[in-house]
Amino acid sequence: NSIFLISINKVVAPRFAKSYASGNKADFIDDLKLSIKLILLVSVPLFLGILFGAEFLLSLFGVQYIHGTAALVILAFGQLFSSVVGPVGMLLTMTGGEKYYRNYTLFSLCISLVLGSFLIPIYGVEGAAFMFGINLILVNLLSWNKVRILLEVNTLKLIWTKE
Repeated sequence: NSIFLISINKVVAPRFAKSYASGNKADFIDDLKLSIKLILLVSVPLFLGILFGAEFLLSLFGVQYIHGTAALVILAFGQLFSSVVGPVGMLLTMTGGEKYYRNYTLFSLCISLVLGSFLIPIYGVEGAAFMFGINLILVNLLSWNKVRILLEVNTLKLIWTKE
């Protein structure tokens, strides 16, 4: 899932920067809608495949990996959230908000270190997956909020509106 998100972001990032710099909000919104649709088109089926087929997928690598099913599903939920909010980190980076994104990433890293120090010794691989999932959700939630405020665009509503 991450490879697809990174690929889509790399393609649309220059378009975000160009349409934002030109002040053409309509093109900016169109580019953003397209990227969100592409991300969801790829992410939702992958998420559903992992959700319902995690054990099978892991068994392809060997029976000993089946015990990681819960961890894989937890990670998939974090990735799904990242997909649903859209490319908010890329939006901040391409529109002058890179310092916010850096700060959110560092903040979520600190939270992850604290969570990991408690969760991993108790829950093992599932604790590590939960820690990483929380990291993804936190950095994306903070970035989504800043995009909503700075760029006046709500990526969660954007896909459903006719703007």
